[in-house]
Amino acid sequence: MNPMRISDSARGTHPLPVRPEQVTREWLGAALAEHTPGVRLTEGEMVEVIQGTSTKIRVRVATAPGSPALPSTLIVKGGFEDHSPAMGPMYLNEMRFYRDVQPHVPLPSPRCYYTGTDPGSHQSIVIMEDLLRRDVRFCDPLRPQSPAQIARRLSAMARYHAATWNSPEFQS
Repeated sequence: MNPMRISDSARGTHPLPVRPEQVTREWLGAALAEHTPGVRLTEGEMVEVIQGTSTKIRVRVATAPGSPALPSTLIVKGGFEDHSPAMGPMYLNEMRFYRDVQPHVPLPSPRCYYTGTDPGSHQSIVIMEDLLRRDVRFCDPLRPQSPAQIARRLSAMARYHAATWNSPEFQS
């Protein structure tokens, strides 16, 4: 896919973008600065939009000299499809996982650079590590998994549940 330049149109971090074209360089920079204070983007381009239950937008970024470093590509994941308002609770749960659970559990998962939610639009967004940089491939529901892949996934889930079972941190 041909890279698409991310526009510089004015958007704050809220309301969150609900369409891919609203993921502007300015919004992306402001969102990333919430997790990484002082980060300043000099460039940003949308490289790929992967549609699905939730949309993944691969972006290429560059930071200003003296700014904290970021990976050259990141994934912006959220509800950017026509069906997305109906999926709002699912996006909120994923955002809560990256914000509230991931830092406390031994589960292999992408590094998170931003989490945000906007109850008004039912949008929740996570900016995360681009796993293609580590040569990780997403599961395909049309491609069978091997017994070893399934066993590895179930073991990871067991570790996650064991680490959080009856945890007072998650009572509320």
